[in-house]
Amino acid sequence: MDVPLIIFIVALVFLLLAIKFGSKKANYDERQELIRGKGFKYGFLAMMLVDALLAVAVRKVQLAPQLLVLTPLFIGLWIFSIYVLWNSAYFAINQKRRKYLGWLFLLYGLLDGAQSITDLITASGSLRVWNPDVGLLMLAIYCVSIGGLMIYCIHRDQDERD
Repeated sequence: MDVPLIIFIVALVFLLLAIKFGSKKANYDERQELIRGKGFKYGFLAMMLVDALLAVAVRKVQLAPQLLVLTPLFIGLWIFSIYVLWNSAYFAINQKRRKYLGWLFLLYGLLDGAQSITDLITASGSLRVWNPDVGLLMLAIYCVSIGGLMIYCIHRDQDERD
């Protein structure tokens, strides 16, 4: 087994146990619910726009069907997450802002990104045939950006409270 896979499995088990035993039902205030609603709207609009652009691009360049499906979903989720995190509506009122979750996202993203980039360099394929490392690279980009932003926003919000 690969070392990054073992680290991912251990981190996932740790995360699931932390969620199971350490969380309550999330209660968002009205401001957070409005921000989350706007985030859903922006994410969905971005997803539709990317899907339309890919529908036009597929007429000119042949792309793998998996790439056509995953890219709009990835972009929509990414925009929603960034918008909600930036506006401090990601964590509910009754949740603690756990820094380890951000560090876990960041660490996993870096490990996954390093593995998928090295695999993509050695494979040197095209976008016409699906390579699972492209999906892993998308996941790595998401985890690194969200983990880093989560850590930054937790520090920013703590500085505002102090």
